[in-house]
Formats: sequence, C-alpha cells, structure tokens
Amino acid sequence: AMGVAAAFGAPVGGILFSLEEASSFWSKSLTWRAFLGTMIAAVMAKLTKNGFTKITTSGFIEFPDKDVGFELWELGSFALLAVATGLLGALFCNVVKQVIRARRRYFQLGSPTVATRRARVAEVMFIVVFTMGICFWPAAVAGCAPLSAEDVASRSPGGRHLEASDDEGPPHLGGIICSDDEYSAMAYILLQPKEVAIKTLFSQSMASGAILDIPSLLASYVIIFGTTILTFGSAIPVGLFIPNILAGACLGRSFGQVLLNVGFDVHPGVYALMGAAGALGGFSRMTISLAVIFLEITNNMYLLLPLMLVIMLSKTVADKFGPSVYDIVLEANPDIHLLEDGLNEDHHLVLEGLTVHDVCTAEVVVLRAFENPEQIMRLLVQSTFAGYPVIDREGRLVGLVPRAQLVATLAQRKHEAAGGGGL
Repeated sequence: AMGVAAAFGAPVGGILFSLEEASSFWSKSLTWRAFLGTMIAAVMAKLTKNGFTKITTSGFIEFPDKDVGFELWELGSFALLAVATGLLGALFCNVVKQVIRARRRYFQLGSPTVATRRARVAEVMFIVVFTMGICFWPAAVAGCAPLSAEDVASRSPGGRHLEASDDEGPPHLGGIICSDDEYSAMAYILLQPKEVAIKTLFSQSMASGAILDIPSLLASYVIIFGTTILTFGSAIPVGLFIPNILAGACLGRSFGQVLLNVGFDVHPGVYALMGAAGALGGFSRMTISLAVIFLEITNNMYLLLPLMLVIMLSKTVADKFGPSVYDIVLEANPDIHLLEDGLNEDHHLVLEGLTVHDVCTAEVVVLRAFENPEQIMRLLVQSTFAGYPVIDREGRLVGLVPRAQLVATLAQRKHEAAGGGGL
C-alpha cells in the first residue's frame, strides 16, 4: 500500500490496492495503520521529488493536463482501445505462464543445483545485454528527424545528451542519441527515465514541432511488451506496473494519433492515459483500486467515467482467456498451497449436486449471551466447530464467537484465578 502511495502519489489508491489484490483478511486496526502509512509515504515521496522545498499534487507518475475532458463520442473509441488492451493483457498473462513453466523446468527451481544457479546468473547477464541492445539499436537504425529551427536556436548549443529537459511546457525530444537540433521518438521513449517518458506520452504536444509518430510508438510498445515478459520471473528484481503503464501509453497514444491523422480533434495524451489504465486492467484484473489510482494521478474527475469504462472492459475481455498474472504466479509456485484437497473427480461430481440444506444440520449448537465457564468448556470438548452463534433470552441471534476466542478467554480466566489464589 505504501509503495503504491509513494510511486503514484495515491494514498487512497494504495490502500485499495492492498485491500483488493494483496489481502485475504482485513481489520479496523489495519485500516488506520495503512491510512497513516500511505499518507506519510505519499508526503515523503512528494517532498523528496521537489528537494524538500514544496509539496505538489503529483507523484512520480504525472498527468500534465489537469483540466482536459473528452467528447461523448470518444467513449466508443475508448471502448475499442479497452478491448485491444484486454486481449493483449490476456496474451501477456498466457505467455508469462509459459515462460514461468519453462524457467521452473529448465532451472530446476524446486531443487536448484550449482549448475542451474550459474545458468540463472548467465540468464540475467543475457537479459541485460539484450535489453540494452534492443532499446538502443532499433532507434539508432530508424535515425533522427529534424526539429523546428526557431525553438532549437533558443536552446543551449548543440551536442548529444542523455538527460531530459526539466523546463516547463511541452517536452523537448531533442538529443538522446541525436544532436540537439534533431530527435528520435523511439529513443526518447526507450532510453529516458520511465516517469519522464510516461509524462511525455501523456502530454498533448511536443516542443519544436516534434511528433511521437505511430511507427515509433508501436515499435516501442512491442519492445517494452517483449522485454517485460522476458524479464519478469528472472533473477532480476522487476515490477509490472511501470512497464505496463509505459507500454499501454504507447499503444493508447498511437490510437489517438491515428484519430488525429484522420481529422478528429482529440487529445492524444488522454488516449495514452486510457491505454495505460487498460494495460494494467488487462494483466492485473484490478478495478476499484486501479480507477482510484488513476484518478489520483490525473486529479481530474471528468476522466473518471472513461477510466472506469476502459478498466472494466479490459478486465472483462481478459477474464475470458485466463486468470491474472498474479494468480498465474501463485499457481506456478508449488510451495504455495491454495484450497487444496484430497478429493478426486467423482467426489467433485457429488459436491456439485449438493445444496446448503444437504450439508447443514438442524440441531444448531448455540451459546447464550451469558454462559458459565463450565458449560462453555463442555461445549468445546463435545464439538469441533470453528465458531458458535450467540443468542439472547428470546432466541434471537446477536453475534458469532470464534472457537479460538473462547479458548483464549477461558485460558485467561484460569490464569487470573490462579494468580488470585484459586478459582
């Protein structure tokens, strides 16, 4: 929860992420602790981002146009984008499933040997070299495009640099692997820090007449999509949120750029945002927490409806083709046992034909609101239920007490009686 709050500047979204995706149990005490922790994490991240001089509303992932909206007809194009991200999210999950199985089989992860450990180190070295090459050489081969001469003249003298400009206004794409008066859209997306590239994809326009062209966007999407699959599950610590946000933003912006080229007046950064939300929904299958995270990123209530539409459609489409990547990872790990039983196929056929009435008893074992310890002890010895209904004098249900709580209370009573000199 605190990690999500710090990364996205979304404390409420962090709590909901932990509740929706990472928890099988939740309590009131955990709620206030998570609330306090996410608040501190978000504030500290924002202070650190600005050198402890001020607190901004954005986290490390930022949507630059806070007041942008959408037209009603664009809901249809958002829906098409959601279907595409849902299908690609399902593809991502199924390919990851096959890669995880191949890794477990080849590297013998259940009982690794010295040779397989060395092989995993070699795999990491290969992934590093391959990722560096695949991010650099396609952009180098594609070449550079010229920038507008007026804006370039107002900037610093030429030379190549790898650092993004921190100026306010439209992002400047010059430099990276090109000279200052040229740019490469693919190099900017793949070689800049990911938060810088994502903010650029969310922007409406670029400085100096630069354009994030459709071939560069689609090529970047394929590279990010493929390297994320290759890296996830290896011995390299790697996450899925930021790569999928970046990949989804590339796909969404290319969709918006197509509409721009056709003649529609749209904001391509909004389509990048919807593509990022759809990509996350497609692989994680989260709904509420994802919508709140993106709402806190944008600080824009106008975009809540299309965000919810894209996330829900993407999740629904992806669910048709398999589980989320998190469920796949859990199922692939033999050390994690989820709801396992010793039932065979015949037993399951019998269970499918049973109803609640068939397995329940009419003789309900209950406790009254006031019971003596001897009666409670007798009940615990004679039955093995995990919990007991509590009724009042009129026989009305007033609550449920767990067996473990009864045992703990009796043990505490015995301890207090022994300390006082006898029962």
